Amino acid sequence: MAPFLPSLAASHLLKQNHNQRENDDLDTGAAASAAAAAAGPAWRQFPFFEPQTVRDMSDFSKPPSALGSPNEVAAIVTCPIRPPLQASNANSTLGSGLSSTPLKNGRKADPRASSWEPSVLVGDISGQVRVLDPKLFCELASWDAYSKDGSGGRITHISCDSRGRVVTLGEENGSRFPILRIWDLRVGGKGPGSGSWSPRLLSEGKVQHGSKPNPVAAMTHTPSLSFLSIGLADGTVLLLRGLDSTLMTASTTASVASASASGSKRIPAVALPNFKVVFQPSANSSSGSLQEPVTALGFAEAASSILTQQQTTSSGTAARQNGYAPRKRVPNRQGRNVEGQQSTDKAQVRETGPSTVYLFIVTLSRILRYVVVGKGAGGSPSILDDVGCALGCAAVVPRGSVVQTGVPGGGSAGKMVIAREEAVYIIGSEGREACFAYEGPKARIHVACSQVVIISPPFQASSASASATVRNYVSGGPFSPSSSASRGSPLSNGPPSIKRGMSGNGLPEIAKVTVFDLDNKLVAYSGTFEGGVREAWLGPAGEILVLGDSGALTRLEERPLRAKLDILYRKSLFLLAVNLAKSHAERAGSPEAAARVEALMADIFQRYGDHLYAKGDFEGAMAQYVKTIGYTQPSYVIRKFLDAQRITNLTTYLQELHSRGMASSDHTTLLLNCYTKLKDVASLDKFIKRPAPGPRRPSSPGLDGDHVENGESSDRDELPFDLATAMRVCRQAGYYGHAAYLAKRYNEHDEYLRIQIEDAGDFEDALKYVRSLSPEEAEKNLLQYGKTLLDELPDKTTDLLIELCSGVFVPIDADSPQSLPGGLGSKDSAGRSAAAAYLSYLQVGAYSKGTASSAKTGSSTPNGENGSKRNSASAVEPYKLDRAPRRKGTKSSGPEVSSINAPSMGEPEQADEEKVEAYPKPPPRLFFAHFIQHPQQFTRFLETIALARYGQEVDMDLHAPSHDPLSLENGFKNDLNDEVETTRILMELGIDTDIGSEDPDAADQKSIWNTLLELYLSSSRPDSANVLDGARRQAQREKALHLLEQHDKLPYDITHALVLCSTEKFTEGLILLYERMGMYEDILRHWMDLSIERKYESGNREVDHRNEEGDPGCKVMAALRKYGHMRPHLYPMVLRYLVSEGSILTGHKEDLGSVLSHIESKSLMSPLEVVQALSKTGVASVGLVRDYLTRSIMKEKEETEADTLESQNYNLATNAKLAEILELTDVSTPQVFQSTRCTACGGQMDLPSVHFMCKHSYHQRCLGENDVECPSCARDFGRVQDIRRSNENLSNRHDLFISEIEESKDGFAAVANMYSKGLMGLVHTSELSS
Repeated sequence: MAPFLPSLAASHLLKQNHNQRENDDLDTGAAASAAAAAAGPAWRQFPFFEPQTVRDMSDFSKPPSALGSPNEVAAIVTCPIRPPLQASNANSTLGSGLSSTPLKNGRKADPRASSWEPSVLVGDISGQVRVLDPKLFCELASWDAYSKDGSGGRITHISCDSRGRVVTLGEENGSRFPILRIWDLRVGGKGPGSGSWSPRLLSEGKVQHGSKPNPVAAMTHTPSLSFLSIGLADGTVLLLRGLDSTLMTASTTASVASASASGSKRIPAVALPNFKVVFQPSANSSSGSLQEPVTALGFAEAASSILTQQQTTSSGTAARQNGYAPRKRVPNRQGRNVEGQQSTDKAQVRETGPSTVYLFIVTLSRILRYVVVGKGAGGSPSILDDVGCALGCAAVVPRGSVVQTGVPGGGSAGKMVIAREEAVYIIGSEGREACFAYEGPKARIHVACSQVVIISPPFQASSASASATVRNYVSGGPFSPSSSASRGSPLSNGPPSIKRGMSGNGLPEIAKVTVFDLDNKLVAYSGTFEGGVREAWLGPAGEILVLGDSGALTRLEERPLRAKLDILYRKSLFLLAVNLAKSHAERAGSPEAAARVEALMADIFQRYGDHLYAKGDFEGAMAQYVKTIGYTQPSYVIRKFLDAQRITNLTTYLQELHSRGMASSDHTTLLLNCYTKLKDVASLDKFIKRPAPGPRRPSSPGLDGDHVENGESSDRDELPFDLATAMRVCRQAGYYGHAAYLAKRYNEHDEYLRIQIEDAGDFEDALKYVRSLSPEEAEKNLLQYGKTLLDELPDKTTDLLIELCSGVFVPIDADSPQSLPGGLGSKDSAGRSAAAAYLSYLQVGAYSKGTASSAKTGSSTPNGENGSKRNSASAVEPYKLDRAPRRKGTKSSGPEVSSINAPSMGEPEQADEEKVEAYPKPPPRLFFAHFIQHPQQFTRFLETIALARYGQEVDMDLHAPSHDPLSLENGFKNDLNDEVETTRILMELGIDTDIGSEDPDAADQKSIWNTLLELYLSSSRPDSANVLDGARRQAQREKALHLLEQHDKLPYDITHALVLCSTEKFTEGLILLYERMGMYEDILRHWMDLSIERKYESGNREVDHRNEEGDPGCKVMAALRKYGHMRPHLYPMVLRYLVSEGSILTGHKEDLGSVLSHIESKSLMSPLEVVQALSKTGVASVGLVRDYLTRSIMKEKEETEADTLESQNYNLATNAKLAEILELTDVSTPQVFQSTRCTACGGQMDLPSVHFMCKHSYHQRCLGENDVECPSCARDFGRVQDIRRSNENLSNRHDLFISEIEESKDGFAAVANMYSKGLMGLVHTSELSS
């Protein structure tokens, strides 16, 4: 048969796989190299399997005795169960030991029950089936499957389904046709004719097609034994349908009874269904050519599954580019999602049986597909490919295996593997899917998951062989079981009877066993076996067992995954390591094992990425790093790609982080920065504008024509990024539309306004959006952006603030064409708003008067100027609020429910009013700072709020008798002291001395009028930003003065007003406030400072001091005459003022004399103080005060003489007292007592009597028994003693001394008082007594 792949195709395939292959062949010379090059692609070869020789349990020097005659072995298969223990007890020498083996729970096993432990079934050419232990290979049981009346038979095929039912095909002497028998190892009894155990015969039948017998070439069945197919040597293919259902109808009890009753003949439980011919070469051949035999059969099932729970699938972009199939994510033990594991959870996927079943029919020259179940079932077989194979060189990939064929539809079980001399082909249900060039003769193959075990026929070993394995065998190198042991081992030196012919160089014939990994496209094992291979099969644990013709049994144990990876790491074959770990993960039998493999794969990807990164392949490195997400710290990868040249790779990694929900806010920032740096608007749109889950409700149109939904919590929770971070980065990069889209969609009002105002500059939209918010949200955002909105839209923003603070704010749709609800902002025919007309009706400020004056005089007024200009000096029409106004003097009490009604001018009000829901009205002072650059709008705002909310306004019709506070006709009365007057004024103005308990509403009113006063005064300055003419400035000052006068109705702060009047040099208001507060000293200082200021302004020119209106000095003297009698200390202050400047003294010499006379008469200053005050400036001469000094000196002289005389008298009295004390204390001086009457009773003195040194005498009877002191003097002396003790106690209390001085008005008098008490140098009583 001609090979399918010519040498040119083989060379092309070699070039395509150049990056995945390495030549590990040893260099054994030029001839060997040339032979290897001509033999086709040299796949990578690794020692992933470790050969182990299986020994007999009784004699370790020999192979297992149960397989001692390999030439008699016809077929070997692994069975998932074992026969009952009674079969072992009856047939095996190990029966006694096995029967006594307890189970895990401590109880002994039931000898009649089968065990769900694997076993090995061996069918031989004598018709007997033996059951072997898969580890020890000792015989557990056996029975004659094909023997009749002592006549012999033989087994040709043996197989086992997933339930442990054994299917055998064999021949018996006396029968012309092959016999098919199905056994049940779980149930059995005594065999016919002997006492040996035999399994239950479920069914049997002859394989017959026509009258001419044909040997069986191939047999196959589905794992559930639902379908069974047999291929005959003449090319006919037979099919059994519903076999599983037929076998399930068998009755165990009846079968066992019938078998026991017959004694000599087996009776099947049920009869086999009839075979159906599905393929005949002669019938299907158009040319009527010769029959072609069938070489292999295989079933492929496509199971239909119902997905009961949505599973998240993820696969990195780089993984898809490299041909890796997407893997499902399931939670691992740590609770996070891992890749590469197919979920087997029954709650997620429920299989409903195969929806389509195909039967592959392989002949020597072609492959056909017959549809057993599904669309087109029962039709003629279709040709899939014109590639056939020899007998035993085809097998189907078992279910549960995943073979990555690299084409659509690959990666699933049910593919047919065809082995030819030139290559290995993968055939799917639609045709050829893959081809792997692997040249060499092939005797048969076996498929273990995704690994193909290829067994070659015996050939002569040669050092010039193209196979490195053969050359190593010749040279004694690795990868050969015979080389790993001595030449005397059973593998190399069998009995002479089983050795094959020797060559001239003494080398025996060998057979090569190769394990080819279809997933990873490598040779996982290659070894030689002397004398050939009799049989090979798969063990229950996935190991490969090879039975040689010499009887030697070799177990090929697959190395652990980590050991395989270590081999690949040393050769830097990371791509192979990835594929290898991936195939292990897909074959994992449990989620825990798959999770462990996934963690190991992450380490491989990281190593592979590091390797590619070091080589400069940054794109390939990132493709690997993406697969480590969830295991490797993102910062490890991000740090490697922070260079601007690698931003594209970094973007790929960050995208995958977000798609898996593992990104932090920093990762979001970095990803959005990458988008903006790359200017990839499409990717940014896809990332930002994610479709909302669930049904969409129509809402206001958003940015870029998309409909924006309300930001629900579920929608926000499903975001793969941090919302605040995304908006912040989009703003920083200049993508304001994207940031606004996110803010509006998820109801981030603050962020949306910040974007529209600070970034996009769309102030109209921002103001409309504020109107659509709730009052609380509108208040919060106007506090933040009110100043900016006033700068851009002063009138509209002022109107909105008036509504909000007046309690009539109603949220409206942001996209409504009306800017105000209910037509509130409509214009009348005259061009004025209804709000302005309403305020005119309410008589707010000067608006109505300005309108009236304009109508009368025709002059321009603030209402007649354009009010839309920013920072213009023109007055702006106030806003209209339709509510019952309070008259002046009333106060509001808490939030109220207002109604909005704005009828057109000249039309009656509508009957139905739109009710406004009550809400807490914000304090107006919160928005004061926003109006700093907009005084006209600020004035309108405050006047409207004061009238609409508190019913207060300045009454311009109320005039004071005179604006000159120094006029004697003004009628001010100051007959009270300073403290009482100040308290009265503060109480009239509503100022509470306890600031903490002040009503917030009262504080708001006070703030409004304080600010209005400031606005009135600032707008009246000549250098004001809003320049007004003289008349208008005077009108503003008049309004300010009226505001100050109406203190009983307008609750302004007098202290604040005082500072404003002083700052704005509003003399009339300042003097008015000074007088009301009793600050007369400040009035005098004001005029004094004003006179000095005018002196410097006039350049020291002569000033007419006789003109009281032009000279502030006259104002000083007038104020002194007015307030001097209440404040005497004003005279010394005026005295210093008069002598401060020569020009002042020149005009007020007479006033100086009167001041000195008053000071002298009232003793307000000492002469020394007067002299010091006059001498400080050097302006006053001695002649001006000569008479005053003379009088003062004479008076001082008289007082000094009087004080001297009084001091002398005190000295004389003191000396007399001291002499008397000395006399009394002198014991040598006699004392004469001349008193004749008792001091106590007043009676005539008689004996016995008592005389005291104080000259007091008493009857003895008038004194007490213990009286040793004069009773009359004791009381006075006791008071003196108490005073001295009190002074002694106070002598160390320096704090009391200091506080006494601080609290005293005359500190010198306080110090003198302390001296008088003896605190300074006090003699203690104890010292005095001593």
